[in-house]
Amino acid sequence: MKKILITIAVLAVVSLGFFSCVFFMPQTYHLLDADSCIEYTTADFDTKLLIQLVGFEDGECPTDNVLGTCKDSYEAEGLMESLDTVYYDTIGTAADAQLLCEYAEGTWVPE
Repeated sequence: MKKILITIAVLAVVSLGFFSCVFFMPQTYHLLDADSCIEYTTADFDTKLLIQLVGFEDGECPTDNVLGTCKDSYEAEGLMESLDTVYYDTIGTAADAQLLCEYAEGTWVPE
């Protein structure tokens, strides 16, 4: 009986560790429009659910015709979050995209 209880306890701890890794691993989502794409990376489970409800999809933004990326990151409840905007050539020039990034107080990374 004691062996069974120990086995159950070990399985519970291993399972909890596995699910914690799955639920709290950083994951990237994107929201695409004609001129830009927003990438949001978070490890917070509630945030993952919320951004999917507002239309974000799993994965990173497409990389065709990219002018550059406006990067922004911050700490929320002890977790690092990043909110990057990828600009495409349909918005105009790289200078136009960089100006938008500066206005948003992000860090411009040209392609």
